[in-house]
Amino acid sequence: MALSADQFYETSSPSVIAFPLTNAQVIYAGALVGIDQSTGYAVEWADTANFILAGIALRGATGDTSASPVVDVEVNCEGMLLKKVSVTGVSAITNLGDKCYASDDATFDVSATSNVQEVGIITRWYSGTTCDVQLYSLAEYQGISNS
Repeated sequence: MALSADQFYETSSPSVIAFPLTNAQVIYAGALVGIDQSTGYAVEWADTANFILAGIALRGATGDTSASPVVDVEVNCEGMLLKKVSVTGVSAITNLGDKCYASDDATFDVSATSNVQEVGIITRWYSGTTCDVQLYSLAEYQGISNS
């Protein structure tokens, strides 16, 4: 129904979201975090079907679904630029723009994973396997995983 008076919504920044964390799941600050679409809970990132990328954990947490309220993990969902990270398979400046995949919460690779989409792209190469990775935001990841 259309508004007939002012409507003031409770709002917050979309860059940091607190997601309920899977029971007994341990997340460390700086870890890639996913959402398990089969349960609705946040999880440590892995190459697992039904996981979508949420972002990077801002602080550590251990899930307790019997707690009241349920333990949350705070996640930066805006698509951070990770500087000077090791990415397996990168060898030269010609890797700029390559898709970057993650098989767990901190392992990056240019080779495709089996169950999840890329988490970002290579934006700068330094030497060897060291480069910058522009992570996708939660919304961007949803866009590529649904295409």
